[in-house]
Amino acid sequence: AVEDIPALRPWLRDLLRTRLYPLVRQAYPQLADGSTPGNFGNRVRVHDAFIVRYDAENDKSYSLPEHSDTSAVSFTVALNSQSDCNDPSSLAFGGGGTWFEALGDANKSGRVVDANVGQAVAFAGPLRHAGFPVTKGVRVILVLFLYIDQFSYGGFLEEYANRHGACNRCEEEDEKKDDGSTKEGDCISKVRPSGDMPGGFVVYNQTVELVGMLNRQVESVLD
Repeated sequence: AVEDIPALRPWLRDLLRTRLYPLVRQAYPQLADGSTPGNFGNRVRVHDAFIVRYDAENDKSYSLPEHSDTSAVSFTVALNSQSDCNDPSSLAFGGGGTWFEALGDANKSGRVVDANVGQAVAFAGPLRHAGFPVTKGVRVILVLFLYIDQFSYGGFLEEYANRHGACNRCEEEDEKKDDGSTKEGDCISKVRPSGDMPGGFVVYNQTVELVGMLNRQVESVLD
């Protein structure tokens, strides 16, 4: 977690105050209960802040399966660059990004949203999403879970689910063979549009690893 590295706390506080809180205020001017995040997003609070590393070559932590966050708003901030011909860094990466089911077509193919180093992707935490697989190298991101002070959104989510129906998962998920394995050709045995596949996972590393990345003079938002 970021809080484990005292040197990063002032940087994160400044990032939140000058960039991310105002962004939340602009993106979500009115909440479901009719209130606002505050004139300068001053009702926004940090629930968690941590570093995630996707590594396609060492520990094979390619991706993060489809899920929803326990937050009102989530951010992913890119801390290193995608691979290009002018970047020989071992921490540059290919692939990656955040896949969102809601951005897809009627077949729920979804779409990947990516950000360059120093940029952020913001979204409502309950939106179903996934860490799209990296194809090479290492992707490092800062993840923030935010909530709004005195705003309980659980009831609104339940009301929405009751009105529109819960997230439609592949019908075949409930259809198993007698031995517990999945049916041949069903959606579980295939790679999903999100890139989710059997064995995909992500490594949540201590933030101290980020300091090591900076010491290796890799391009980073913290430079």
